Amino acid sequence: MNKLSRLQTTIIGFFAGMSVSFFTLPIWIATWITFAREGSRTDWLGFIGAVVGAGATLIAGCVALFAAYKTLAPVKSQLDQLVRQNDHSLIDRLSVRAARLNDEAILVQQVAANCAVVAKALERFDFDTVQIGPAVDGLRTAVQRLEPSIEKLQRQRGEVWGDVDTQRLRNDFVDLALRAGSRAINLIMDAEANPGSFIRGHLRKEWGSVSEEIHTYGAQLYSIVKQENERVGRSIAVVERRLL
Repeated sequence: MNKLSRLQTTIIGFFAGMSVSFFTLPIWIATWITFAREGSRTDWLGFIGAVVGAGATLIAGCVALFAAYKTLAPVKSQLDQLVRQNDHSLIDRLSVRAARLNDEAILVQQVAANCAVVAKALERFDFDTVQIGPAVDGLRTAVQRLEPSIEKLQRQRGEVWGDVDTQRLRNDFVDLALRAGSRAINLIMDAEANPGSFIRGHLRKEWGSVSEEIHTYGAQLYSIVKQENERVGRSIAVVERRLL
């Protein structure tokens, strides 16, 4: 479409120039006749020299313009190729970042959900209805489920992104998750060592506040991660339109 437009423009310009030349031809002829009748030979030669000089200048300008066009054509092709290479590199980086953001969103949800599972397991340690064996087994399973998700979240912490507030929120959430993991290990150790004392202790109540704090921070962070992932997705769509 671009080549066709340039061709059409060139044709229109050519015929426009021919039209102007055709309509101004009588003026040039009248001028030559006037010089021939009234002017001296010196004036006539000077006029002819000026016309020839102007024509030579015009031809030289056209040649220079054509040479410049022939020079710019490969340069433009190289620039277009460079832009495409940059777009390919950019879309690769954006795709990697989108994948990591998606992984982080999943990990945030997993940590919050696993903390809630631990809280649910602690509900089985009710003083009046507790069955020690099943209750301890359920708590052990919940803690074992929580630990890997916290370890993965800790590894995800290495990639820094977002503004200062986002970075602070990410660090706070990871620190809170690590403290929750440590407390969960203490819970199962105490429950296995002395179930009777564990039932009467305050560790179960303390976990409730930890789980609630994890949920609050996690909801905020999850929302920010999803917004960033959507922004990266829009950028990928823009680059893909240029490439495809």
